[in-house]
Amino acid sequence: MKESQLPSSSVKKNEDEIWKRCWGMMVPPAVKMHIWRACHNLLPTKDNLFRRGVCADQICPLCLRDTETVIHITWECPSANDVWGGSIVKLQKCSTNGGSFRQLFSDVLRRCEKREVELFSVTARKIWMRRNRVVHGGLFQHPNQVLKEAEVGLEDFRRLNVPTSHQEDHAAEADIARWQPPPPNTVKINWDAAVDPYNKSIGLGVIARDERGKFLVAYSKHQWIDVEPVIAEALAALHAIILCQEENFQNVVFEGDSLQVVQAINSDSQCNSKYGHLIEDIKKGTRSLASSIFTHVKRSANEAANALAAMARTHVTDIVRWDFTPHSIGGIVSREELSSPS
Repeated sequence: MKESQLPSSSVKKNEDEIWKRCWGMMVPPAVKMHIWRACHNLLPTKDNLFRRGVCADQICPLCLRDTETVIHITWECPSANDVWGGSIVKLQKCSTNGGSFRQLFSDVLRRCEKREVELFSVTARKIWMRRNRVVHGGLFQHPNQVLKEAEVGLEDFRRLNVPTSHQEDHAAEADIARWQPPPPNTVKINWDAAVDPYNKSIGLGVIARDERGKFLVAYSKHQWIDVEPVIAEALAALHAIILCQEENFQNVVFEGDSLQVVQAINSDSQCNSKYGHLIEDIKKGTRSLASSIFTHVKRSANEAANALAAMARTHVTDIVRWDFTPHSIGGIVSREELSSPS
């Protein structure tokens, strides 16, 4: 890449600030992920699906007039206008200047306070969810109901996630399982899957870290396939093995949050289920390793892989490999590395 094509330090600083504020919002993780996907044009709008040859046209399913892009369905469509028209004045004044959702979100960050940004983010996801319900045969939700659900849902989330005392804070922390680094000279690989039954697709996420919690490599894969969640989880575990073999890791701890899959892998008996062939391929793959173990963890200890899988579910690229920490899981990886014992 030529020097003139490299992003300036000011642009990179602005990008970093956007994602820092995005991942720092006090909103459900699904909302943060939705905003990240929307900013990167990764939502399965009809425009994106048409470009991938999945649907026959690009027309918005709500206004039946314009091309359904992320910014259209979220902000420009008359159905979205009706929602934002009843929201706070500051949000109504935000603009894309004819640009993308990313530009809109940047303008929201510039004009609004933290709580207003959070309300915008929750409302934007509610608008997208309303669109999905209509596409899949559901009723069209009144704009006032969309706003009410966004406001009430955000307040409920804040109330449940703000401890009233240090004692309550510590008690809540103690109940949540956290990611732990592997033993010395061992690599830990976390894997997970996310299923989209409406669009008949899945996302697979795999991440490898060392004994200090340092990021090594990550992998995600999108597949247009209609399968049960347990089969998707088995596929994710198989791709964890494949990544391990590609990187020549020898001493490995594999972690996933599907108890059913982990038990099948650890069983001495042959798996005769519909995903049995995947389990047998996984077992075969572990035989080339010096040492390996598959363990089950709670979802809260598998956050990074879960976030990768959720992103891959609607990613426009089928396979993505990272040799650096992706923006989408940067906050999770940093937090878990800092909390790891020295």
